[in-house]
Amino acid sequence: MSPAVAWAAAPSAPTLPPGEVHVWRVDLDVPAARLAALSVTLGSGERERARRFRFERHRDRWVAARGTLRAILAGYLERSPGALDLMADVLGKPFLRDGDHPAALRFNLAHADGVALVAVAWRREVGVDIEREAPERADLDVARRMFTPDEVLALEGMPPALRCRAFFGLWTAREAYAKAIGRGLQAMRDTPRVGWTVRQLALGPAYAGAVAVERGAEAVRCWHWQEVTSSTR
Repeated sequence: MSPAVAWAAAPSAPTLPPGEVHVWRVDLDVPAARLAALSVTLGSGERERARRFRFERHRDRWVAARGTLRAILAGYLERSPGALDLMADVLGKPFLRDGDHPAALRFNLAHADGVALVAVAWRREVGVDIEREAPERADLDVARRMFTPDEVLALEGMPPALRCRAFFGLWTAREAYAKAIGRGLQAMRDTPRVGWTVRQLALGPAYAGAVAVERGAEAVRCWHWQEVTSSTR
């Protein structure tokens, strides 16, 4: 696993070279007017799913995540967010459709509480995950089911605070890879194959995050979406 990737101020008009991967950090607790504008861009299936949320906060954050995902993808493609055809394959992996085929722009979305991550790349699969670090979930029994014996041994020898951070570092790395290959939780026990790179994302003391990239990447660049929206939109 490669070292953690830090966040930088986004340029006013970021471009995505073929060898790069961009990861956007998004604040999902947005003003009502912004939420309404994002909601308008959603497809009919997305709006129907939003209506099924029981709690308003969960619904609003989901709408903010999907709407901002559309805005990010539309910026790279120079298209309207509402015109994008977002689909999911038979295993639930999301993709952008271009005619009868998946578009060259690949992406992945993850969110935890009020924070979302969007990973974007050209012609290479990507996966991203974010988790809130919760000591009660950093369970060694779970680790024994999901991680390798060497990883479990290392966790067992750590004090609780370090164990929590290491546990979620491993978990997000596994989840990001599983999402990138489109197999979800059934692939959580797998370690990334040759040709894949997994990098930790520096998200501060409360969250752990990771991005998995097919065929590696020349660079992983991390941007704050709010900085872009406030300066250029």
